[in-house]
Amino acid sequence: MMRKSLGAASALAITTASALMLASPALAGDQLTITAGGGALQMSERKAQFEPFSKATGIKITEDEYTTTTPLKSAPWSNPRP
Repeated sequence: MMRKSLGAASALAITTASALMLASPALAGDQLTITAGGGALQMSERKAQFEPFSKATGIKITEDEYTTTTPLKSAPWSNPRP
């Protein structure tokens, strides 16, 4: 029972935070840059998420694409010590 109430509390907190962010777009600024992997996935995200969000909030979304995975490969968690 405790697990269900924690799940419900988490869902309520996330919903409240999302509603507050959408209710006051001026606080978030008027532009958002999203960096994604490009290709068909990014095109799908644009149609399903970016464009509807921009239309609903008036916040302009600028898209960028990853150009390399070097930063990920050099991250500490990608090369654990033996």
